[in-house]
Amino acid sequence: MLSALIRLLGSVLLILSANLQADELHITISTGEYAPFTTEQHEHYGLINQAITEAFRRQGVVAEYQFLPWARALESVAVGESDASSFWYYSPDLEKDYLLSDPIHEHREVFFHLKSLDVPHWQELSDLSHLTFGATRGYTYTPEFWALGQRKLLHQQVVSSDEQGLLMLMSRRIDLLPMDEVVGWQMFQDKLSEDELSRVTVSEKPLKASESYLVFSRANNDATDLLEKFNAGLRSMKSDGTFDAIFAR
Repeated sequence: MLSALIRLLGSVLLILSANLQADELHITISTGEYAPFTTEQHEHYGLINQAITEAFRRQGVVAEYQFLPWARALESVAVGESDASSFWYYSPDLEKDYLLSDPIHEHREVFFHLKSLDVPHWQELSDLSHLTFGATRGYTYTPEFWALGQRKLLHQQVVSSDEQGLLMLMSRRIDLLPMDEVVGWQMFQDKLSEDELSRVTVSEKPLKASESYLVFSRANNDATDLLEKFNAGLRSMKSDGTFDAIFAR
């Protein structure tokens, strides 16, 4: 009798487990390499993605990640190849074409440069028009930054990755490399010797201080529901301290 009850209980648990798995919603999130916030080298695909995964998990959604070049990652949302993209800084064009989540995390974008370079105190980007900027293709930066470059009022060398920008900076082919302060220092520490690292500094005045977002295509009929689920999970994490615990590490 006992063994029969155990077998019956085991069967019920298997059925319940199968039903729970069937009820789970799996979504694909496109992203790119931007350690430590989003990276294939991290156990949870980076700090931002770890937070996104947990926010969705609390709402019964399983997040899966696809790493692509940044411009391609955003395009994949627009054409429906992915459900959302992590993570993006605000811009008017981004908000026009995509649904933005609640802000995820605050970021400070600065100019990395060699200490030997005399960077003047500046109020407007045009004050730096005599210098050459690195600019990673697909990054938002600021509308003004790209507009000045298109009008040839800022000298910009567009590169395919931050790593390429780092090499150009160290070889003095560019003067300034805009990057998130945390991401930039980690990349420089990973790629440079101690002697090389000692030659690098950052601007006191940031290019921008901004917040990051998860974005969804306005053409996706499920986007609004996914957005609401994510925002609810994110609020829950920030309320109970889970979000701060992830970034404190």
